[in-house]
Amino acid sequence: MPKKKNRKKRKTHNKQKWIRLSRLLKLLKKCRRLGYCPLKKTGYLTAQKKKTNNPIDIFGTIDPSDCAMPETGDILIKKPKSYSNLSIINRSTRFSEFLIPEGYYTIVKDMLNRIRKTKSNTDRDSLIYPLLYNFRHYLELIIKDTIRNFRIANEEITHNQLGYEKNHSLLSLWNKLKTYIDNTGTDECVAFDKLINELHNIDPDSFSFRYSYKGSTDPDAISEPVFNKRIDVDIENLEKVIKKMHCFIEGISDFAYNQRDNSENDN
Repeated sequence: MPKKKNRKKRKTHNKQKWIRLSRLLKLLKKCRRLGYCPLKKTGYLTAQKKKTNNPIDIFGTIDPSDCAMPETGDILIKKPKSYSNLSIINRSTRFSEFLIPEGYYTIVKDMLNRIRKTKSNTDRDSLIYPLLYNFRHYLELIIKDTIRNFRIANEEITHNQLGYEKNHSLLSLWNKLKTYIDNTGTDECVAFDKLINELHNIDPDSFSFRYSYKGSTDPDAISEPVFNKRIDVDIENLEKVIKKMHCFIEGISDFAYNQRDNSENDN
């Protein structure tokens, strides 16, 4: 009997929730029809204390742009009308070598900050995927650029050549980079090597944090989860170690770039 009562309560709750959402959607349609949002900001705490089915009281202020649909004539990328609204893709190829990996690392820092502040388990469990993907991609980019700069500095390739293989394996790229490092036996280098191996074991090909299931060329193949067991992540520890790895690899990257710059100036 208790189970039936609980099931009935859940159905009633879900039904009430759907009614509230339906009323909200009707209001949003009205917003689009009128061309402005008639909803006024309402104290969320007051709404929590009072039992209400009014979606305005429940959800508070709503930005109509969050519910807008694509329209004929929309353009995703176009030139802005003011300089203050300008962002440039490929301002110069040489700058992009710095800006692209730096952009991914900036996203990592922003996500770490957001995860630390949120009280939502759903947000933490959702953001951990793009956080780790972006950090992994940052490492891949900066290691590839560093290998390239070392090879240009050593005159193994010219600045017109790519300098690295099309490869997403962090471990393979790191092992290649180590051949250009004079002393790989330092405590810092050994520690970084261990961390790269740890990340490689979790995500060997840059797919683990991007998909729920392992990919296949056969769309009818049996789905196989990327992760078969849960992995608990200490966010505070993750942030500390990410910063240490960033500091270490940036130091090597700067050294390789300076060698390349000196080599090009000599020539």
